[in-house]
Amino acid sequence: MKILTVVYDLDKGGTQRAAQNFCEAYQILGFESQLLAMQTGGPRERELQALDIPYFIGLTKEFVEHIKTWQPDIVHLHSHSLACDEVLALKEYCPLADFVETNVFSEPSSYPEDILKFSFQLSEWCRYLYLLRGGSKSKSVIVPNPVKTAQFKQASQKEKNDFRNKYGIPENAFIIGRIGQRHYGKWSHYLIQLLERFLQEVNDQTYLVLVNAKEELLTYAYARNLGHRIINIDAIAGDSELSKCYSTIDVFVHISSQGESFGYALAESLLCETPVVALNTPWSDNSQVETIGHGIGGFCANSREELFQYTKTLFLDSALRQRFGAQGREKIIRDYDYIAVAKKGLQMLSEKQLNTEVNINALPAIQQFHSFRKSIVSGLLWAKFQHAKTQRISNYLLRKIYRHEIFYS
Repeated sequence: MKILTVVYDLDKGGTQRAAQNFCEAYQILGFESQLLAMQTGGPRERELQALDIPYFIGLTKEFVEHIKTWQPDIVHLHSHSLACDEVLALKEYCPLADFVETNVFSEPSSYPEDILKFSFQLSEWCRYLYLLRGGSKSKSVIVPNPVKTAQFKQASQKEKNDFRNKYGIPENAFIIGRIGQRHYGKWSHYLIQLLERFLQEVNDQTYLVLVNAKEELLTYAYARNLGHRIINIDAIAGDSELSKCYSTIDVFVHISSQGESFGYALAESLLCETPVVALNTPWSDNSQVETIGHGIGGFCANSREELFQYTKTLFLDSALRQRFGAQGREKIIRDYDYIAVAKKGLQMLSEKQLNTEVNINALPAIQQFHSFRKSIVSGLLWAKFQHAKTQRISNYLLRKIYRHEIFYS
């Protein structure tokens, strides 16, 4: 079987990582696997070259001639930034291929849904959003992002000590940390406020490690005289070095105004056996709890106060940190290993899928509410389904319930 993976470029983002992981998994499973980057290349080219995976940049004359001859059986699109006219041209060149997509933003893509056999949604929450935004029940199935689980593991004690020494972190310091994309929606001032309160009320030897943080977040921290407790790392290159960072962090704290559709950083932290505390975000992407597992790889909080208390609990209980780390690693390997995920996606193509509704009350992201508050939240989520005009007010009320403000800095 021949499979063409399509992504917009070969940079280092999560969409590109997912596309490359699928492409590699297809090759390992014994299929002819090739990749098309619609716009530009990038650093992932070197990795594809090392694996002898053929790849192409753009719908060039050379590529069009090649694809008409090669004729893939499956074209796997990664929807982010793919232009409609380019996808339709590809469909014309490959008329017999089954087209599927990994849907990145939980909404119908720029190209017609009817050219797809399936739209892979990354989580139950993503499927809820996809249907909310007009997607097809019969075409939407849950296939998460694939993770190369062998790439991340807990660093040795020596490597952890070396990391602390490199960045001047005392041996007895408690470290909370966050690694993320440099995008305003991926960061929140709450992270700095958490550090400030933790230093005042829990442990005055706490440090916050930030990787790839927004400059505005650092400015906010320095204005509160917290610069001496923040380790700002502009970037970390390579999975091995990232593993050392994740492993040295005691608790990975995820606070993001826009949430996560999957959350590679959450999975990577757990593979390094560092537990995660995350804030639920039902007004936006909200797959955190599905990736982490509340009470499995950490905690998912419904308020800033809960987030603080969960972080405090893990500070006070090192055995619980170790247990969550080990459980979380097992969960990521079981649920998201790239070979198993690729097999699942291919199996979907050969099976008849049920035209299933979304059961809002069963969504994992709202399970740790008490019954009364859960009924309010599920009611607001249901209301979002009814009409476009109700979505904005529902999101506003959800933020009020969760006492969350968005910082646009």
